[in-house]
Amino acid sequence: MAQIATIAGVPVVKIGHGLMSVGSCVCPVEPLSDDQCFESIIAGINAAPSNAKVFLNSGMCHPYFYGVPPHVTTNLELLNRFFTKYPEHAERTFLSVKVS
Repeated sequence: MAQIATIAGVPVVKIGHGLMSVGSCVCPVEPLSDDQCFESIIAGINAAPSNAKVFLNSGMCHPYFYGVPPHVTTNLELLNRFFTKYPEHAERTFLSVKVS
């Protein structure tokens, strides 16, 4: 059974979904398609207990992990496309965005 923490009064699964390199053109060498990235995010959401949100860990401006300069918002743009296509999943996620 998944362990749950509370962040700002919101129940969140303790093991989150890291988005480093998801949608980036660095790692893997051939970027994953949106559908492949979306499938991975949805699998994490579906695996979580219904009473808790999934912690999505994203970021911007860190070279190579979240997008290659000058495209430092690649990771966030992918999340925008995800939530535009699947708005019903927004209520099941807790988004953390790092900026450096």
